[in-house]
Amino acid sequence: KNGGPPPLPLRALARKGVFYALLAAIVLGVAAEVTMAQWASAFLEKGLRLPKLAGDVWGVCFFSLMLALGRSGYAALGARVPLHRLLIGGSGAAAVLYVVCALAQSPLLGVLACGLTGLCVSLLWPGAIILASRRIPSAGAAMFALLSAGGDVGASLGAFCVGRAADWAQASGTVFAGAAGESGALRAGLLLAAVFPLLCCGVHTALHCSEARAGLPAGSERRRRQ
Repeated sequence: KNGGPPPLPLRALARKGVFYALLAAIVLGVAAEVTMAQWASAFLEKGLRLPKLAGDVWGVCFFSLMLALGRSGYAALGARVPLHRLLIGGSGAAAVLYVVCALAQSPLLGVLACGLTGLCVSLLWPGAIILASRRIPSAGAAMFALLSAGGDVGASLGAFCVGRAADWAQASGTVFAGAAGESGALRAGLLLAAVFPLLCCGVHTALHCSEARAGLPAGSERRRRQ
């Protein structure tokens, strides 16, 4: 009725390699975000021996505030910075902050690492959605439904892997970063979780390289040309 092209059939979408890269990006990005959101409180309480109220207020609330600031800031100023730089830089910085958090001996350093992780991961899953709409503009609602399902997988995968790693470390009596018991187990789990943003950084780097090879302009440049 509107004269526009029909949406890309699901079978045609399944033949596009870039779709699988975008799906991996959203799975890993959501895992990086949700893992810290779900485990920060327990880590600050059991790992760094902070009172639960202090850990929730200064850690979890700080994480949520940074998450909101990152997304609001991109909505206001995103046209000035290419999206790929924010995604690659944010995921790489998040991986570093996960490691800092896992190894931190100072409660202040642990709280700062938890909170700043929220800023770094704030664009990982919204950014993957934006990239998908740019790279496969003819895709219909089916693509976004599949990406949403990938986000659900990432949310479950991250928390599950950290929990399993922590259970194994505690059962085996592993001493990690000078800590044993629950503290060392949670530290080991968070260190494992650094894999999610690290892999996400690699996926976004590959996506950017494929854009460059194809001669596609960066996101902010594309909007200015339009």
